[in-house]
Amino acid sequence: MFNTRYVMIKGLTLVENEDMEMLSSYARKGWILYKVGILGYTLKRSNPQQLQYFLDYRDNPDKEYFLCFNEAGWSYVCSLGNTIHIFSALKDTKPIYTDNDTELKKYIIQYEMAKKAAISSFLCTVLFLILLLFFKYGHIPDIYGKIFGTLLILSSTIIVFTVIPCISFYSKINIGNCETH
Repeated sequence: MFNTRYVMIKGLTLVENEDMEMLSSYARKGWILYKVGILGYTLKRSNPQQLQYFLDYRDNPDKEYFLCFNEAGWSYVCSLGNTIHIFSALKDTKPIYTDNDTELKKYIIQYEMAKKAAISSFLCTVLFLILLLFFKYGHIPDIYGKIFGTLLILSSTIIVFTVIPCISFYSKINIGNCETH
């Protein structure tokens, strides 16, 4: 009857393996990943398949990047933005990252990007807080106080969505370092 299903993302940066396993479970029931958005996955009705999914991070990948996955038996499925890419393969296909060091590099790159975003949003929040304090003590007109207050709320919200992935990648890097030593 319905050929499309929408499923919420549990948290790509926090529990990417859980999300990939969830997608594999849906594939076994005949729901194949079609695309990914900020809040969820779009699945399309198909024949049940024994698929595994893999998520990788690469900014502005070139054709060689996708060719490497393809030669290893992994098919490109979709991307979120131009950084997060999801691939699928038959159940027993060998993982792309078989060694811990390669997977660790994947998380280090993402940590560095998340750290920049977290620091930027933190600095914006501090700036808006200082400007709001100037408003409170009468150094800035009322209209600017309302604008800075709104921007403070927005930048504070952005901090949550930048710091949590940063902490998550940092944890994965530390866990990876412990496993390699």
